[in-house]
Amino acid sequence: MNVLKWQWERQQAEKERLGDLWVDHGLVSARDGFKLQSGRPGSG
Repeated sequence: MNVLKWQWERQQAEKERLGDLWVDHGLVSARDGFKLQSGRPGSG
């Protein structure tokens, strides 16, 4: 959850920076090299 919260905060900053150019779909996507750790739920 911390990754999603951190990414949401980054997206909010980007949203402010872009102003009217930002297209909000109400989604938060974890990106920028975040990987699931082995042995954790959802890690395959």
